Amino acid sequence: MTAVEATELDAPTNVRDAFVVHALLQRLGSKNTYNEVKEAVSSSPREATIAWASDAISGFGFICNSGSAKVSEISAGLCPALLLGKEGYLAILENVRGDDFTIFDGKTRKKRKLNKAEFKQWYSGQLVYAQPELEGHKTVKARLKALSPLKTLGTARFSWIAIAALLSNILGLSTSLFVMVVYDRVLPNQATQSLYALAIGVGFAVLFDTLLKGARSRIVERASVGADIAVNEDIFEQFIEVSNTKDRKSVGELASVMRDFEVYRDFMSSATILTLIDLPFVLVFVLVIYIIGGPLFLIPLICIPVILILILAVQPLLVRNSAAVSASAQSRQSLLVEVLGGLDALRVNGAFALMKRKFLTQSNFYAKASHQAKSYAQINGNTITIIQQISQVAIIVYGFHLFADQVITMGAIIATVILSGRALGPLAKVGQTLGRANAAFVARGNLKRFLSAARTHSGGSAPAIRNTQDVAVEISSATLRLSEMGRPLLNGLNLSIKKGEKVAIVGRTGSGKTSLVKMIVGLLKPESGSVTINGSDIRQYPRADLFRAIGTVFQEPWLFAGSLRDNVGLGQDDCSEEHILECLKAAGADFVGDGTTAALEFAIQDQGSNLSGGQKQAVMMARALAFKPALLLFDEPTSAMDGLTESNVIKHLSEHLDDRTLVIVTHKMPVVAMCDRVIVMDQGKIVGDGTKDAYFELLKKQSEKKN
Repeated sequence: MTAVEATELDAPTNVRDAFVVHALLQRLGSKNTYNEVKEAVSSSPREATIAWASDAISGFGFICNSGSAKVSEISAGLCPALLLGKEGYLAILENVRGDDFTIFDGKTRKKRKLNKAEFKQWYSGQLVYAQPELEGHKTVKARLKALSPLKTLGTARFSWIAIAALLSNILGLSTSLFVMVVYDRVLPNQATQSLYALAIGVGFAVLFDTLLKGARSRIVERASVGADIAVNEDIFEQFIEVSNTKDRKSVGELASVMRDFEVYRDFMSSATILTLIDLPFVLVFVLVIYIIGGPLFLIPLICIPVILILILAVQPLLVRNSAAVSASAQSRQSLLVEVLGGLDALRVNGAFALMKRKFLTQSNFYAKASHQAKSYAQINGNTITIIQQISQVAIIVYGFHLFADQVITMGAIIATVILSGRALGPLAKVGQTLGRANAAFVARGNLKRFLSAARTHSGGSAPAIRNTQDVAVEISSATLRLSEMGRPLLNGLNLSIKKGEKVAIVGRTGSGKTSLVKMIVGLLKPESGSVTINGSDIRQYPRADLFRAIGTVFQEPWLFAGSLRDNVGLGQDDCSEEHILECLKAAGADFVGDGTTAALEFAIQDQGSNLSGGQKQAVMMARALAFKPALLLFDEPTSAMDGLTESNVIKHLSEHLDDRTLVIVTHKMPVVAMCDRVIVMDQGKIVGDGTKDAYFELLKKQSEKKN
């Protein structure tokens, strides 16, 4: 048994089963790394083992069919498939030959050959069968189309909904027919028993109508849950992977993507599909009116095209206005997020009036656009209501003359009034639906642009990373700029760092040091040239492997609300508490108290607001050291520390470096002194490269010249 396998046996169930899921993906031809699979399995919110396994496999470009299957239904054609044993362990079905089943057991990590009786005793009845996803299913358009009710329902569910709609609308006729029979037959004859019998029958009809409507709504909503989760996963992945260069959006605009998703999802949910299903029954109601009311059917028949023309006429105005509402909402959201991210500075730097004016201006634009959209919708709705009321009055007036001529009965007139309301009601819903459709398709456009944006890492297609090169970092002719017309932050940069080197990068403010660090770690993509780590392009590193290969500390520490353990160990099962304490000590985090594991429960508030700048940096360095990466990238890691803490950090850090590669951006001489090589940058170029002794000698000469 390998070390990885031994570790997984003691891990939580969902993480342990990642080993089996990874083995299945390898058999299916996937090149995803174990850490990628482990991350996918660990991030699934589902509770059932088979469910989170299916979620993980689907995320790597496979179509999964999961559910129950009898032993008699399992054949060699399903191989390889994922099976769930009665003990809760996953296994891979590798072969079926006659009554013999060959599985790769997730409990023992070995192949087992079971006869039919043994297999029945072991097998829980649940499996996952996966097959490669077609290229057409991987596009952004296809993923958004997955939210379509017609796509998520399938033929079987749609058939049941259509049957339920038919029965519901037929039962909906009962009230009108009840009124007609009572007025025409029961009242003249004072037939009390008939009245109560009819009333009970109508009561049952109304009850079943309500149950059918509830059932079809539930079917549609349940069918959309899977697609909803899949698109949510796509959005979160895109948040993490979206490129920092070129057309980068503000944080507020990115946050508004979730609002756009909710608008689009709500439109593509039950209300839309049920409105469309009910629409054909408008003609059914008109036909029934013709049968019981004769010429009265002409009135709703005339009103129907009038309402449709009115609805279509107002659509261009609503389309234009929906775009304005979306744009103004995004701008306001962006400004609000910007303000919330800098409240302390806003309070003390006198920017209150400026930001308030901007916020109120954006709010005013949004209020005007929103009010205009509501006005158009209200005018549309009011006009439809007026047409419905005119229709009812016209039916009564026309019906009076037909009644006087003894063409129809009084009950037929009242029933026609009720049925005309049922006939024109769905058209009013169509108007509301089209109004929401405009906002939904604007939101869809925003979603599509967001999901189509370039990603920082390709992810998913890269082979496992192996340290096969003597060079840790290799940058060749790299030019970096953040916008098409912007000046280059790095210009034709060439840099080679060997494994085990300790390199300090120095230079004036704005010389490109931080940009260089972000480009090395893959957050910024050069417009030309290449960046390789251990001989592999940085963009080919799967995200789940990156933090194990490169330990990074940025200038702005990022901490989240949670325990100190979570902020350093990031919830990874292979990071022990003792190791976390060692890393905290090496990083100078002396605020953890007595240094016992109980200290790891120290609560860190949102963004580390209860820590000083130096303490935040210490936690960030401990996090970078936690997974023993071969390459460390530190950007001003001690800038907020006092001299004593910094010297302790340098001392402990030197003991932990061993043969690891260190690239550290700094302005502090004690930090430079711990390195072997110094690189000087200016205006996006390397203007000096040599040993630290040569650098200190140069500084000494420059100081003597000034004096």
